[in-house]
Amino acid sequence: PLWRFCTYHVEDRFNILQQLRTFSVEEAHCYMQSDRKFVVSRIELWFATVANFENMVQQEVQQKIKSELENAGLLPITYVIFGSIPHFCFGIGAVLQACSDGEWRMACRDMMLIVAAVGCCDAIGIGLSLRLALRERANPASFTYRYGGA
Repeated sequence: PLWRFCTYHVEDRFNILQQLRTFSVEEAHCYMQSDRKFVVSRIELWFATVANFENMVQQEVQQKIKSELENAGLLPITYVIFGSIPHFCFGIGAVLQACSDGEWRMACRDMMLIVAAVGCCDAIGIGLSLRLALRERANPASFTYRYGGA
């Protein structure tokens, strides 16, 4: 599941930039044709022409989104924290067992170990998986040969 998530996440990041680079009002989907007429009339009112709007989306908006994605890193820290919940819960079980056995020092030691190990290991593991997914996205043929594919 982690590998699948990482490859989908990388693919989505690539796709949003590609969609913005090739954005076209003509190819945008509308539920009703009257919606398209209304949207085009608003675009022409605000941007003078549809071409001006498309150029802004393809260049300025695409650059802004690209910059935001690069500044945000590969994955928000909240995703790592959320993904660590099962490991953290497993560790809390060990801490609770130590507490119920009266082993307070062991419970404290286990708690520090959980925070350090789960936080660091999960963050490193997800980071490595995302980097591998980026490599696969950049060069799928060599990745499949070297690592056996998905």
